[in-house]
Amino acid sequence: LPHAGIGSGWIDPVARLGAQDESVYTHEAIRMITHGGWMTPTLSGRYSFEKPPLLIWLSALSMKCFGIGRFSARLPAVLAGALVAVLAFCIASAARPGPAGWAAALLVLSNPLLFTMARHNMTDILLAAAVLGALAAQAGDPALSLRRSQVAFVLSVSAGILTKSLAGLLPPMAAFLFAAVSGKGRRQRLRRTAVLSGLAVLAAAPWFLYHLVLHREWLAADMGFQILTVGVSPTQ
Repeated sequence: LPHAGIGSGWIDPVARLGAQDESVYTHEAIRMITHGGWMTPTLSGRYSFEKPPLLIWLSALSMKCFGIGRFSARLPAVLAGALVAVLAFCIASAARPGPAGWAAALLVLSNPLLFTMARHNMTDILLAAAVLGALAAQAGDPALSLRRSQVAFVLSVSAGILTKSLAGLLPPMAAFLFAAVSGKGRRQRLRRTAVLSGLAVLAAAPWFLYHLVLHREWLAADMGFQILTVGVSPTQ
């Protein structure tokens, strides 16, 4: 963690995908703790709304506590990677007691993409942890009828939205599909899933609404670029 340069190396050496986004998020986190403006990430003096700020906030808090540096900047991503392994263990253990949990955790830890991403200050592993948190809540309580499962589901989905906007809605989509194909109590499960998903969106909404009021054009341009343009047409 402390030795590899920020934004250095390949995330995927086959597709030749670099880690340059780490430079953006780390820069934004350092600006927050040195110049303030925690609600509004900035990059080279301009507003930056391509990604919601949860990773940037966590990285900034880590550097606020432990000093500005590569290790502290990357610490939240490392912990998110560890959380992914723990959640995989819990889900597999709940479904099949015995060695299944350890096998699942070892498979996660041996995944080279997760290992590489968790060593960089980037959003993907934090999103993976949020998605797996929502799935773990439903794996232990398929009907999401227990209060602890509901809280875990709402917090996980809202964290996913604040990490990578629309990608954070993948767990509610899966939960709706699961509720739709379930047998007994289908309507009640659909209603409960709708309520919990709505609460998660409300929990994540203040940051988006704040900038929708103050910086509507910037937010629409950056979010639109990230959601609608990346991978569709060449970028400058």
